[in-house]
Amino acid sequence: MTKVIVYIATSQDGYIADEKGSVDWLPQTEEETGGEDYGYHAFYDSVDAIAIGRKTYDQILGFGDWPYPGKTSYIFSHCPRGTQRPDVKFVSESIPDFMKAIEEEKVKNLWMVGGSELIEAFYDEGFVDEFIVTVFPKVLKAGIPFKTLQKALKADELIREKSIDYGSGVHQEYYKLKK
Repeated sequence: MTKVIVYIATSQDGYIADEKGSVDWLPQTEEETGGEDYGYHAFYDSVDAIAIGRKTYDQILGFGDWPYPGKTSYIFSHCPRGTQRPDVKFVSESIPDFMKAIEEEKVKNLWMVGGSELIEAFYDEGFVDEFIVTVFPKVLKAGIPFKTLQKALKADELIREKSIDYGSGVHQEYYKLKK
């Protein structure tokens, strides 16, 4: 059975992007993070494939080099298009059909990158298993809220597995869904 893990960064006030949809408020360089990767490389090595919404995919393309080499990335879009990358596949099927297909492909761990609409759709269909949320000490006051986590916490559907304090105000919360 494929495990779906939402691994995402938020601001201190619960936003995953600013009002323009940008994530440029996140640390971009090793210098900005003090050399800390917040568990990213270990997490990346643990996943077999990646799910990304089309708007998030378009934003990622603007960052330069493709950040997910060697992992199949499934891009969810109502209007699939071609790509030059053999590790990028566009998906327009339903979430249950997609999950059935990747289980047949023996995908064990799927990283749900985002955006918020795709995460919420997977959650509402009952396919999200875990949240790993890295909270940065930045207050945005407006932007794209991480509604799915707020919804799950409000519905008392999560078990906090652990919390890691990285110092400098950055902390990470690990949650599993009660199923």
